[in-house]
Amino acid sequence: MPLTRTPPLHLLRTLCEVGRRGSYREAARSLHITPSAVSHQMRDLQQRLGVTLVERSPGGTRLTPMGEHYRQACETALTALDEATAQTQSQAHRKLLRITLGPFIASEVVIPALPDFHRHHPDLDIRVETSMRLADLEADEADIALRFGGAETAALALEPLLSMSAQPVCAPSLRQGLPPGGELPLGRTTLLHSTAVPDAWSAWATQAGIDTDALGSGIWFDSYLSLLRAAEQGLGVALGLFPAVEGWLLSGRLCLAADTSLPIQPRYNMLYRRQDANWPALQAFREWLRALPAFR
Repeated sequence: MPLTRTPPLHLLRTLCEVGRRGSYREAARSLHITPSAVSHQMRDLQQRLGVTLVERSPGGTRLTPMGEHYRQACETALTALDEATAQTQSQAHRKLLRITLGPFIASEVVIPALPDFHRHHPDLDIRVETSMRLADLEADEADIALRFGGAETAALALEPLLSMSAQPVCAPSLRQGLPPGGELPLGRTTLLHSTAVPDAWSAWATQAGIDTDALGSGIWFDSYLSLLRAAEQGLGVALGLFPAVEGWLLSGRLCLAADTSLPIQPRYNMLYRRQDANWPALQAFREWLRALPAFR
């Protein structure tokens, strides 16, 4: 009768040990069973397959060419199965989720909502690194990275989260005296720059059809949150990242200073190791993050 099912795994493991050891006795010692049990299992396997897998030799027992071919295939399959089993067990017991992201998105979007995630997953430890440094996921420095850009690789998965745009914002006090809908004269206004994106204002001016030489003087910040705080205090005009800064406008801390909006490339993405794709903690955080209003 033709074979319709793969033989039991213990028979395949016995075949691999016989091929590796070249002896029923040595295979039995490795498998912690008796030589007669090895002989019985090999006979059972050959009957199931309908082929001869082993033959006697002067030095003991060796596999036939068909047996050796089958052993190699079984070794590959069993190794993959063992690795998958170990990974699944390891992920099931991992209780620390490490997330790295920039300080501004952390403070304005993720951290304010994080108590909700923790409430639904109280047994999970969470480590949040707020830094502009790009953590090396492949070197296991973090489990999830939220950042602009990034690259999908054989080891890393990338999921787009959000398309952002930049638009000038300022303190409401700077707009005093302007008619409704009027724009600030940026040539006579201090511009607030981010050292992380030094050409942002030039790109915005090009989008708005403004000569970059007509832009006003500037002050530079290495922290985007500090840059927005400076704008809130009336120090100058900043490029607000929308929709992340919408809360600042709704609260009245900032207002629009000009109508032109500059689409930001690349998009804001989530990256993680492909081998962790089925890790329950990562799946839970990914689903929770996508449900946040900022990322819908």
